Amino acid sequence: MLPGLSCLQARSRTSIPMSLKELLRDRLPQEKLSQLPGGFEVIGDIGILNIPPALDDEKYLIAQALESHRKDIRTILRKVNMLKGEKRIGEFELLLGNTTETLHGENGCVFQVDIAKTYFSGKLAFERNRIPENAKDGEDILVLFCGVGPFLIPIRKRRNVNITGLDNNPDACALFRKNAELNNIGADIILGDANLMANLFKKTFDRIV
Repeated sequence: MLPGLSCLQARSRTSIPMSLKELLRDRLPQEKLSQLPGGFEVIGDIGILNIPPALDDEKYLIAQALESHRKDIRTILRKVNMLKGEKRIGEFELLLGNTTETLHGENGCVFQVDIAKTYFSGKLAFERNRIPENAKDGEDILVLFCGVGPFLIPIRKRRNVNITGLDNNPDACALFRKNAELNNIGADIILGDANLMANLFKKTFDRIV
């Protein structure tokens, strides 16, 4: 079974979320609590934390507190560096767990993601749900920097369209192909540089994201 698959439905049964400050208020002094991040991101069964350097000695305590509260989280990563390079990949420190790969459920779709190899943000879920509402049957749609397919796959599942994804990250393209199979859709997935679009495509598109 893929990592995170058993947790896709469990997340809806998770107790009301608590802030990190609430989770650790009896375990850290006030000056440390005040430096805790306001929240955290969850992708599949991976929790992602922005722990400042001043809390480096407490990083495992923070990770364990989050894991004990969120039973749907099996891996916890600390974001070390923001997105960088042409592939827009972040750098992470593994605090709990043994993998950066997970299965993420969103907008009626499932996505196999590797946080350490591809760009993926759960914070864009609303935007990824909005675009299919605007698409029309019969359109040819191109998504640049398509990643693992979170924009294109929801469009194809809701509309009778032709979809093409372009990305310069081979890991992202490989995962996109897997996700197309997982969601039972067809897609043209091209490994290439968006700066060379004019040379890559000889046709026009109705919609470009």
